[in-house]
Amino acid sequence: MRIMESWIHDNLKGSEVIALSTTGYTNAEIAICWLKHFIKHVGAGPDKAWKMLLLDGHVTHENPDFVILAHENHIKPFEYPSHLTHVLQPLDVGVFRPWKHYHNKAIQHALRSLDFEYTITSFFRDLNGIREQTFKEFTMKNAFRDSGMWPVSFKAAKKKMRQYSGKKKSENDDNDNATNANENPILPQLPGTYDECERALNEFVDRVPQEFSSPSKERYTKTLEATQIHLIRASLQQEDHRNMQNRLYEQQRARASNRRSLNSGGPLDVEQARQKKSVKAKKERNEAIRKAEKAVNNEIKKAQRALNRRGIDARRAERQRKKRVAEMKARGEAIPIEMNEVIRDPEKTPTEEDLESLKPHPSLVEALKALQGDTPIDPQLLEENEEGHGEVELRVECMEESFVALSEESEQEEDIPSDNDSIASLDSIARNADFVSLGF
Repeated sequence: MRIMESWIHDNLKGSEVIALSTTGYTNAEIAICWLKHFIKHVGAGPDKAWKMLLLDGHVTHENPDFVILAHENHIKPFEYPSHLTHVLQPLDVGVFRPWKHYHNKAIQHALRSLDFEYTITSFFRDLNGIREQTFKEFTMKNAFRDSGMWPVSFKAAKKKMRQYSGKKKSENDDNDNATNANENPILPQLPGTYDECERALNEFVDRVPQEFSSPSKERYTKTLEATQIHLIRASLQQEDHRNMQNRLYEQQRARASNRRSLNSGGPLDVEQARQKKSVKAKKERNEAIRKAEKAVNNEIKKAQRALNRRGIDARRAERQRKKRVAEMKARGEAIPIEMNEVIRDPEKTPTEEDLESLKPHPSLVEALKALQGDTPIDPQLLEENEEGHGEVELRVECMEESFVALSEESEQEEDIPSDNDSIASLDSIARNADFVSLGF
């Protein structure tokens, strides 16, 4: 037995208590929980004035713990006579009928709103509205008056008993009703669906009344044909609507399958449930932010490693170029023009494309911003722009140890001696560490 998170709707006032039982019926534990709730809201207590509590004869109301708790708080339980609650209990006499009426209206409104599966969640959503419409002052006063409970009236109770006693039907009455039914004429069977209406019209399309003039005959025929066309369209629309209902029903079932619970057993106060729900949502939000920050960091580190790899390749190619140029000069050979071009180091002199490649994907940053709201993102990742232009500056973390490890690994792969220009410039990375600016 679990109280689902989806049951705690915003429409609830917060003073409600939700309790569960394995059978779906009330039991002694729920009765005690209800009595404590009653004591709290009527202001009962050991030092308070005595109150009378009218009850039916359910076994849970005769439980010793229930009776003792009531007396300890100056409440006197008083049971109705057996089999007379429909006559004497104000709820049965004047409350349950309007409750069913407004509950029915809530279900119909839900159906018109395409909420085709009226679940427990739907009930808790509508509970407050049903309660406010049902438990009105005049409704409660009329219920107590009509049942004879207050003002105390034996005549009112006796009148209700007469209403429910009724007059029993005799066999002669049944025979008379059957005879009258046989004498009634049989009505023609009218079409009940679009298809039946279309088939019925087909019978009259070619049977034009002879009394019609020529223009009337033509108008009659065209009217029937147009009616058939509209009936076919309406039938197709009905089919589309039925398909949409099925899709919405499947979506409702899928949402209902998300069984996130708040309590594993025992009654739960709605206000406590909302607090639990808030704490749970906060934890989930923090976890989502942590994952989003990790994704952004991983994206940045991946881009840094890729840029470092291109820088290492560029420096290696530059060393090879210098070596070939030196060898050609030693042999007195003419140096081609393309050999005189210095190979650019993307880490030292990054282009716009290199800088763009270091930015994380915009969707990651937008997702992180949406989760954070107005809360600043991890200060090691995002800092406020000092110029105050409403931008968030994404500072690239310099993973020096990773860069050094990558550089040393790349150096060891070659037997070509390195010179001063071939060393990975971490200072240049640091200088370019704040070039990425993301505007929102």
